Amino acid sequence: MMGKPKLPIPLLMRVHLITSSSMAAPKDKPNFATLFIPIPHKEYAHFMKDTRFARQQLQQWLLQQPQLLPKAMQEGFVFNGKSRLSKKSSYQLRQIKVGTQFYRLQPSWLLPYQRTTTDVVSKALFLARFAVPFWAIAYVFGHNALFWYRLLVSLGRSNLVSTTLLKAQNLPADVLVDEHHCRQQGIKAYLATTVAKRLFKFLFHEFCGT
Repeated sequence: MMGKPKLPIPLLMRVHLITSSSMAAPKDKPNFATLFIPIPHKEYAHFMKDTRFARQQLQQWLLQQPQLLPKAMQEGFVFNGKSRLSKKSSYQLRQIKVGTQFYRLQPSWLLPYQRTTTDVVSKALFLARFAVPFWAIAYVFGHNALFWYRLLVSLGRSNLVSTTLLKAQNLPADVLVDEHHCRQQGIKAYLATTVAKRLFKFLFHEFCGT
């Protein structure tokens, strides 16, 4: 019987190197958190183009509104490029690194996941207040009916605990969480609320007429 042919030493070394590099574990991608920044819409293009202006804005917010940004930013931060151009909004986001944490800077007028802007949403949801069907809203403002339905129901995702308050005295002493049953055009509806002071009565009047 013939034995297995032996490969030359240089070829053996080449095969080993190719195999080792192809099996190497991929590097972990940085995990980005999101910071919402109060940049005016008309200044955002300048903010994205001019790094010096962007740094000045961040330093100004650190002095005037430190509660909006991580405390570690006071010790320094570095810019870390930009995100990809979003297919949903056609916007990019600046990225920074604070210590070992990475952040994306998203303007406050851009909705989470960059679905659309607040000025467009405010007009569309104003029509939804008067029971305008979602397909009609989509006809006027674009997208589709399901997009506007999901946007409306996602308003309940806001977390009261993580809401930024500039003055502690504006925080209500008592908060009530309850569910109210009513009928809307003959159909039974459920209104889940987290309310305080006079807002509870207002919601009942607006949605249920009681």
